[in-house]
Amino acid sequence: MIKKASTHDKTEIYRTWKSMFAFDDHGSIDFFFANYYDMCQSYVLKVDQEIVSGVCVFTLPMQLNNKVIDVSYLVGIFTKEQYQRQGYMKKLIDEVLDICAHNTLLTILMAYNPKVYEPFQFEPFIDHQIVQLTGSMISPVSTMNVTYQIESKQLLGAYNRFMNYFDGHKKRTVSDFDIIKKDMQAQHGKLVGYVENNEVLGYMMYIVHDQQIEILEIVYFDVDTLMRLLYFASNISYAIKVHISTKENWKSIFPKATMEKVSFLYGKINDVSLFNDLYNSSIQSISEIPSLLKKPLYFNEYQ
Repeated sequence: MIKKASTHDKTEIYRTWKSMFAFDDHGSIDFFFANYYDMCQSYVLKVDQEIVSGVCVFTLPMQLNNKVIDVSYLVGIFTKEQYQRQGYMKKLIDEVLDICAHNTLLTILMAYNPKVYEPFQFEPFIDHQIVQLTGSMISPVSTMNVTYQIESKQLLGAYNRFMNYFDGHKKRTVSDFDIIKKDMQAQHGKLVGYVENNEVLGYMMYIVHDQQIEILEIVYFDVDTLMRLLYFASNISYAIKVHISTKENWKSIFPKATMEKVSFLYGKINDVSLFNDLYNSSIQSISEIPSLLKKPLYFNEYQ
């Protein structure tokens, strides 16, 4: 039976996540269930009162082609190992996608194994670029005015200004940055910014791992700010992994860096006719959306 998870189901779902997603847990699961879980619609499939499969559905506001639309964002999709390959996930996802189709225009997800979602018509939607740097590639610069003491309102202003160059991003709020700061700290990271004259000229959110620092988001408006933030990072770890958009050309700045394009989001249009009416278009799938846009797509939400 597929239904919304009850408050009593939360503990079992948490334990399942801790077991199945341990490879990707740096403190994020504990933080998710303490701060994000109650914001989503959690659906489960039960057999004899046991949860065998589940998914969390967030409804997020996305800025797309000068309109703000609601999108369904699926996270934490699982089927317990002993119940896999028995059709339970298909039953769950089919019903959840039907619910999403009645509430939002797009459904998106991150896919560790994209082939699993091909039968549900999910296609690559938004890519990221992963840049691997070392401290020797970054010239020493002053890190004066690089600080952890930044108000969320200032961060939102910098984010909105940076996102003027992109499309397809989440419309964040001050509260989003309040929780992002805590989220980074829970994962052994921080959110740090470069400030001059009380203006945030750039920021980065990062997690510190055993062998490297991973920068999940970096916002900047000139190379000087970029170098200050990256040099700050290099003083934390020699190895640096950075997530950026595919349209940011860092090759001329870091010719020796390794850069790889990866699929970040997969998605599907829930109602093609409604989408085309809204945008006065004639596309048939989510992979055609970039052809409607004047700006590159960039979405950087992890839940």
